[in-house]
This record gives sequence, C-alpha cells and structure tokens, in this order.
Amino acid sequence: HPNVIIAGGETYGPLPYRNKATPAIFSSEGISEADLDYMSSHFNQNGNINVHNLRNVTGISITIYSRGVHAANLLPFFDAYGGGLYKCFTHMTGLEAPRVYWRIQNLKAQKALAESLSDRNSSWQPIFDVIKNWPDSENREKRPQAVREISALKKKSRIGSRINNLHQLGGLFDASGCVSTFPQDKHRFNPYFNIHSPDQGLLESVQTFLGQIGFSDVGVLIRNHGDRKDLDTWRLHSRFSWKAFAELLLPYVKAKRPHLEILLNARTEHNHVLKEHREQLF
Repeated sequence: HPNVIIAGGETYGPLPYRNKATPAIFSSEGISEADLDYMSSHFNQNGNINVHNLRNVTGISITIYSRGVHAANLLPFFDAYGGGLYKCFTHMTGLEAPRVYWRIQNLKAQKALAESLSDRNSSWQPIFDVIKNWPDSENREKRPQAVREISALKKKSRIGSRINNLHQLGGLFDASGCVSTFPQDKHRFNPYFNIHSPDQGLLESVQTFLGQIGFSDVGVLIRNHGDRKDLDTWRLHSRFSWKAFAELLLPYVKAKRPHLEILLNARTEHNHVLKEHREQLF
C-alpha cells in the first residue's frame, strides 16, 4: 500500500493526507466543463455514497476508490471539494486492486459535488438530489427520512449514463478500463483495451460515440465476461487500431495515462509490443 500519491509532478502525503486549503465556500466555479464531464463519468463507475451515524450524528460519506497504482483520477475531486486521501486496506491483489481512496464528509462540500454532477448524465442523480436537499442541523429530525430514501435508492440498479464526448470516455476508462496483451509469439504481444460495466447500454454508447466521431474501429461487446457474470465488456483488440485508440484517449485520461504512454513510446514491430515493454505494463 502506498504511503504517498505522486501525480502531475506533485507529492500528496504521507497518507492519510487532508486538503488543508479547503475553501469555506464550495462550488463548481473554477472547474472546467471538461473536468466536470470526466468527474461525472468517473464517479458513475467508482464512486460510492453511504450514510452513517457517528456520535449520534447522522451524516453522509462520499468515497471514490482508485483501482490501480496511479491515483491521479482522485485529484480533481480532492482539489475541488477538499476531503482526504487514505490508504485502502484490502486482501485483493494485482494492479487493479484498490490502493487508495478519496473521501469527503463535509456537508457543504457534498452538496456542492451533488449540485455539480447531478445533471451531467449521472446514474447517481436520484441520490444526488437527496443530498442537495439534505436537512441542516436545525432540521436534523428530518434526516432519518433522507437516510431511508438513500438506502432505498441504493438498492435500485444505477444504469443510464452514456458516453457523449472524449472527456466522459476518459473518465470511464480510468474507472473501469484496462490495457491488456496477449502473446503473438515469444517476444511480441498484441495490446487490447477493455472496459467493464454492468450497464450494457453504457458500453453500447461507447461504440455509438466512436462511430459518430469517425473512429475506424468501434470495438466489440462481450456479454457476461469472465468470473463476474454481472459485468459486460467492451473490447478493442485489432492490432491495426490499438495505437490510434491510445493516441485518441491519451489527452483525456489521468490514472491510466502512464500505461498509454508506455504503449505509445514502445519500440514496436508490425503493430505488436515487444516483450520488454509489455513487462512495464504489468
């Protein structure tokens, strides 16, 4: 587990690390439209909202996990809404196991996040609407009803978000995507891209969007892929289009950017990645 987070040339830590420059007034002002699209798409996949009762005070906890060794995907949330960065203690292993997470418990910050993201194609919109109207301390007797509303909404399937631009695609790939390879021969490997989601319509929207912007390969859908039978997979595996897709996606990702840079900087042969570069990815 990391003791610090290094992203964008900055070091955040040691963990737990709290944003000491948290503004007194939270809002989405100063956050670009592109970043808000990225953040909404990312939160749809990797975000979580829980209610809790600490010292007889009912409140909300909003969390985003970073599933991998790179946590640059957490920084837009940390910089905009404060909160803290924490180690994630888990028995899971591998590069995609959760390593760190971001969390906010400040009600003003939570309401600002809900206000910023609720109308941006968010599958969390019904819960964000409850948070925007969360009773203040003078009306705390109404909080148990709000807790029941959130609990009921969390039991429902959160589907319906769609990809409409490259910033949203970058946020989705950072949250649920990965770069993998399969061997062509002893020294060369073919790269391919996966995005996993329980929402088949979301993955279909990736194909639709790539077709709309004229990309040469819209990928394929694989139903109930792997051990997780609740997940579908979008995959792009053509050895003739992986490099173009990596170049397309690179400016719009944060956490997975190092992987794409390794691919694009790799010495290739006939559109394959040579073994020494493949080993840098895993």
